[in-house]
Amino acid sequence: HGAVGRLVARQQYRSLLAGAEGELHRCRRKRFGVSVGPRLMRALVLALALAACAQAPAQQDYLTGTSWQRVDDENAMPHPATLAFESGRASGYTGCNRWSGDAVQSGGDELRFENVAVTEMACVAEVQMATERDFLAVINATRRAHYDDRALVLFDAQDNQIARFESTQ
Repeated sequence: HGAVGRLVARQQYRSLLAGAEGELHRCRRKRFGVSVGPRLMRALVLALALAACAQAPAQQDYLTGTSWQRVDDENAMPHPATLAFESGRASGYTGCNRWSGDAVQSGGDELRFENVAVTEMACVAEVQMATERDFLAVINATRRAHYDDRALVLFDAQDNQIARFESTQ
C-alpha cells in the first residue's frame, strides 16, 4: 500500500491544485475594468469624432509660388508660353491665349496637368497658333518635372524631355 498510497495522494493533491478536470491547461481570461466618468467619455467621443473628420495631409506642392517662361521654342519669341504655380493650380500664357488647370504633384517629381481651360481669343499670326498648339501638347503629355532655382524641365511618360522653362522670379 505504501507506493500506491503515495501515488494516489499525489494525484489527489494535483487535482486539488488544478481544480476541475483540465483546468490546469485551460487559458484563463482576466478582466480589467476602468471606470470612465461622463466627462471623460464625452472627451473621448469628441476626440474620435475629430480624428475621423481630419483630412489626410496634403501632397507636397513643391512648385507652389514659382513662375516660368518657356525657352526652348524659338518660334514663340517674343511671346513665349508661361507657367505659374499656386496651391495645386497652374496658369499662364500659351503664346496666344490664357490658360489654367490643376497641377497634380505626387510622389517625388511626378507632375500632371488636369482640367485645363484655355481662353478662345483669335490669334493674329500663325506662329502664335503653332506656339499654342505645341504648348498645349506639352501640358497634356507632361508626367514628370525636374526643377531647380533657375530651370524647370518637363518630361513625358517615356521620360523624354518635352519642354524647358526658366524662372521669371
